[in-house]
Amino acid sequence: FNGRVANLPRASYTENDSYSVGLFLQQDVALLNKRLLLTGGLRSDKDVFETRNKLNGLRTAGSRQTLNSWRVGATYKVSPGLSIYAVNSLQNDTPSSVARATRLTPGDPRLNSFFSVSPGTELKEIGVKGEALGGRLSFTVNYWQMAKKDLVITFTSTTTSQAPSDFGVPINIAENFKYDGKSKGFEFTAYGAVSDRLSVIANYTVMDTSQLFKGQANSEGWNVATNNPGTIPLRFAPEWTGNAFVKYSLRDARRHGWELKGGVTAIGKVLASLASGHGFAYIPDPQYSLDAGASYAWGRFQADFMVTNLTEQPFLITRDQAPRTYRFSLSTRF
Repeated sequence: FNGRVANLPRASYTENDSYSVGLFLQQDVALLNKRLLLTGGLRSDKDVFETRNKLNGLRTAGSRQTLNSWRVGATYKVSPGLSIYAVNSLQNDTPSSVARATRLTPGDPRLNSFFSVSPGTELKEIGVKGEALGGRLSFTVNYWQMAKKDLVITFTSTTTSQAPSDFGVPINIAENFKYDGKSKGFEFTAYGAVSDRLSVIANYTVMDTSQLFKGQANSEGWNVATNNPGTIPLRFAPEWTGNAFVKYSLRDARRHGWELKGGVTAIGKVLASLASGHGFAYIPDPQYSLDAGASYAWGRFQADFMVTNLTEQPFLITRDQAPRTYRFSLSTRF
């Protein structure tokens, strides 16, 4: 028996191609004997996606997207160890089309209602940068305002069907709203050497955040029918954060001996979650985590021991922190 298999012509043969091109331009201008520095930058990103039919070479589908963002700033040197700066920037994200309402029954005319969003993040910041302790310690103090524009937030509500088949029947839908999530606050940062043996990295931030509110809030006593606050804090955004990590060296002139180190991280009140239509879940008390360790150096060798989360406390932002961990390492130089 001599079997044969027919070779059929290929009906479709497609190829997907994509590429991205990014361009960043920046111009700096120094004035007043180089004490004033003006900076301007423009960023442009172009993304291209194409699908082609390899049989005839024709493009069957494709998309092109161009995003432009900008940044301007100024820095003035008051003295060799102190400068004032200001920055304003806008970072654009990919535009998209979003349905105004979802979870509707087939035939409801609201299914055809869309709006176009072009999310962007605008940042305004002003601050002071300087040096202290003879230049050994650097510090920054600033105030910022950040707005995430054209955010889409979804809320569940009760309405009536507009479909001809079940007109007027109560239904639950998810409604989309455009809103600008905002944050603002102060930040202090310092790092460097306090003395020949003590070095530190520290940060403290106080911030205020807001987002659109629609619904009930039982934990704080708010009710949508009586005293709806209109906005609520952003979820998982603590009211304040602080951290510090220090090292203290006991080593001799040849860099042999012990070095002790430790740190603390803490956050304030957090709106952890929002159960749609029910209310908030707050973590009202400050949370903190402690780390400590030591290292010993001799000759070309160094042993390092570190313990993280000494108290094994839960530290919730978007997930629990890992439990207490121990790490030991031994290194050498060749």
